[in-house]
Amino acid sequence: MFTLPRPGGFWLCALQRGARSAAALLWALGLCLAAVQPARAVLAPALANEPRHALVIGNAAYASAPLLNASNDARAVAKVLEKAGFKVELMVDASQPQMQKAVTRFGDRLKAGGAGLFYFAGHGVQIKGRNFMLPVGSDITREDEVPYKAVDVQQVLDKMDTAKNRINMVVLDACRDNPFAGMARSTRSTSAGLSPLDAPIGSLIAFATAPGSVASDGKNANGLYTQHLLANIERPGTPIEEVFKRVRLGVRLDSNGAQVPWESTSLEGDFYFFPPSPTAKTGPTTLATPPGVEQMARVERAYEQLRQGQLDDAERIFRALAGTSHAELAWMGREGLAEVLLARGDSAGALAAANDIIARAPTRSAAYLTRGRALAAQGDMAAGQAALQQAAGPQTAADFGWQKANALLAAGQVQRQQNPQQAVQSFQRAARENPLSVEALSNLAVALNESGQPLQARAMLERAQALDPSDAMTLALMRQMQEAIAENQDRARQQFIDESVKELAARFRNPPPRPAAAGAPDDWTSPALAISVLPFQDQTLPGSTGRVGLESVVQQELIRELQARGYTIVERRLLDKVLAEVKLGSSELADQDTQIKLGRLLAARLMISGTLNSQGQGVAASLRAIDTETTQLAMVKSERGAAGGFNPAALAASMAASVAQTVADKYPLKGRIVEVDGTQAIVNLGKKHGVKPGQQFNVLSRGEPIELNGRILGYRETRIAQVTVTEVQDLLSFGRVAEVKAPLEKNQRLIARKE
Repeated sequence: MFTLPRPGGFWLCALQRGARSAAALLWALGLCLAAVQPARAVLAPALANEPRHALVIGNAAYASAPLLNASNDARAVAKVLEKAGFKVELMVDASQPQMQKAVTRFGDRLKAGGAGLFYFAGHGVQIKGRNFMLPVGSDITREDEVPYKAVDVQQVLDKMDTAKNRINMVVLDACRDNPFAGMARSTRSTSAGLSPLDAPIGSLIAFATAPGSVASDGKNANGLYTQHLLANIERPGTPIEEVFKRVRLGVRLDSNGAQVPWESTSLEGDFYFFPPSPTAKTGPTTLATPPGVEQMARVERAYEQLRQGQLDDAERIFRALAGTSHAELAWMGREGLAEVLLARGDSAGALAAANDIIARAPTRSAAYLTRGRALAAQGDMAAGQAALQQAAGPQTAADFGWQKANALLAAGQVQRQQNPQQAVQSFQRAARENPLSVEALSNLAVALNESGQPLQARAMLERAQALDPSDAMTLALMRQMQEAIAENQDRARQQFIDESVKELAARFRNPPPRPAAAGAPDDWTSPALAISVLPFQDQTLPGSTGRVGLESVVQQELIRELQARGYTIVERRLLDKVLAEVKLGSSELADQDTQIKLGRLLAARLMISGTLNSQGQGVAASLRAIDTETTQLAMVKSERGAAGGFNPAALAASMAASVAQTVADKYPLKGRIVEVDGTQAIVNLGKKHGVKPGQQFNVLSRGEPIELNGRILGYRETRIAQVTVTEVQDLLSFGRVAEVKAPLEKNQRLIARKE
């Protein structure tokens, strides 16, 4: 919901803090004009061209405890980094002096700015909380010799700190089996693995396994960690944090949980090894694809099929995963099957499946998310919200960053109605968990604006649009922002609206008597038919769409579609301000009598309202229109959006077509001929009546009377000509006359032809 900017670029926030009324769900001053995620990201030109420097060291030829693949890993890493635009210095089997000089050169190169990456594969030890990389050729026999004959990792961090470049990464594949295990057993200060390090601001430190643990050197040409590292580095458009999250999951899968990589990060900027490219190969190109990467791809493919509504295909993959002997993959498969049940509408089955997973694996975030959504579907909102909070909380873990982000999106959707500031925090966390999430950024934009931070909201929308320029929801929100700015320039109109609101609010509270014959200029001509579109009610299940602000976006997209069809629509700015002034909440707006009262106040013949509900993997809209003159329902209609991503414009177009059909059937345009000149005619209907060029009218002549018992009940209408509209003004139209069967005269009646 975007608010108007003040002079100088600031946006006004007209939403009252704490007000849970319908006005609080609208864009301020009425400007709502109107999850597996593909790897889409955009590098700013400045970042894409920034310097990139890397120092890669692989030590394998140790006299004692030589390593099989450390040098191979270093060469493979150097090759991939060069492809990614790094200027790489590669050292294999380096001595201590060579390593120290290389670190110094690396630090000097980093002073040019940009990105720096240090990679070490080899033996490493921790002594008294300090981590040392062991060179080749050093004769270390005692613990106290290590600080003088090895290289301290802190030296690398110090060089990076001195350089003050934008972003740095340190990758230590040095947690291999300790070559000095005997020494470690004889001392207190030397222990297995490496010691944890706190990443300085703007940096990330990655370990091949958790602090205090060791990883096997492996029996193949390359180590397990490096295989997964390179496979994920080579995924175009993958943010740096996501690279290492995927590495951790892949290594965990392929080691059956024996090796779990670990990172410490204080990154503040974005970084991508390879920018997105529609022609780039998305899989590994340097090393063979590890089995864990293929399994991860299977899981994500099934979730994408689920999102697209291909439930049978998704179920087949999930069922195969659930039946595997690999414990981690089996949990993923069972979670997916629970999601399929929920998508099929079986909330009881989904809840039972989720509860069974939680009973056996109580820290799995995805199972709690399914539990929360299933409980909400059954109407148990309190228990559902509690489960969503567990899914989003730190006590549970997700296999993929996007799964945790989805849980945070669902929690934020609930919080938005109860505590908007908590919703902002949840959406911020979702964006950190999945930097490629357009949903997280657009939701954050909505929540920020509702919290009175419109400039930050605009920045989030711009980031979302950069990630996916075709995202329909983001496009709709961007239209609101742009039209808010444009409308703010119409100062005279704003002043008129402000002056009108208080009078309209007073008339709503104390309606004056209605005139006996209000509306039409005669007993035949149709009055201008105005339509008012009220805010929709969003009753979708938390997390089902991943988006917030649907109620406002759908409302305004429907307004845009109806305006494009030529209908007169009550101005949104006026409607919103009146709603805020008289404090009508969503429950009051759902009342038919209130809608009729409001419609008469705004001179609207039709009041359109609707509700959004979850339906499988899509969104269904229940639409109704009330005739404020007859007080009867003029239309009740259900529309369903397609699965695979919410598209408010497409849903609104379908709804507008239903409204147009209702208007054509129940309110056919009727008018009179004003003037006839040969084959040209002027009609007393114009834009305000909904007339469009190309529209056709039948000219009628009173025919024979219809009698009963000597009383004339009416006349048989005869078509004597056809008028095709060629030009339209506000209150009249010009047309071409054809198929003339009798002379045409002023004041003859005509009626729109049904298409």
